[in-house]
Amino acid sequence: MTSIERIVCFANSRKLSQSCIAGKNMNGENITNWIRPVSAFGSGEVGGERLYSDGTEPALLDVIELGLIGAKPKGCHVEDQLIDTKIRWTKRGRIDFAQALSLIDQFSGPLWVDGYHTSNGLNDSIPVEMAEIMVGSLLLIQPDSLNMVATVEGKYFNNPKKKVRGSFSFSGSHYTFSVTDLKIEAEFLQQEEGFSRNTQKPLLCLSVSEPFEKQKACYKLIAGVIEQS
Repeated sequence: MTSIERIVCFANSRKLSQSCIAGKNMNGENITNWIRPVSAFGSGEVGGERLYSDGTEPALLDVIELGLIGAKPKGCHVEDQLIDTKIRWTKRGRIDFAQALSLIDQFSGPLWVDGYHTSNGLNDSIPVEMAEIMVGSLLLIQPDSLNMVATVEGKYFNNPKKKVRGSFSFSGSHYTFSVTDLKIEAEFLQQEEGFSRNTQKPLLCLSVSEPFEKQKACYKLIAGVIEQS
């Protein structure tokens, strides 16, 4: 049975050729647990059904009203809920940066599991067997700063791809993750390799990817970057 829910959007992130949306449930005046709306297709990526009636994308900090059929957890993605594609997503307002600050996840220690790296990242990989026993895949944090860089990766394998990397420190550890925020990608991927920008005290929505079977790993991503205006 479909329930009509509202979420505050903290991520509109690239997932394959579509999108991954994530936010926190808005139950009356309270904002509570994480929800990642997923489709019944592929890896759960969300296509055109995420668009508002005017064809625009959900923006970070939008309050989105949508239909959810029920929980559809998969591995550490305990936040996944299946969307009802017959119900159009509707924008019901926004929260501001100050309100978002009160929704930061309170914890200390490493971001999930540290000590595993990709060739271009730092503490950005999680072995599948470790990811499978984790009890969550989304976090909202505020580091002191974030440095984002346009990169070209895979050149030595004759498979060059432009990407965005974000580096930051948190709770005594250093991190470099791939940035999949659609708005940030649109800004950086039109720039030359090496273009960079530093932002102070942003809010970051961090997400753990689906498992990659060949690499036997999941990857930590910066799925949403919310900057102070």
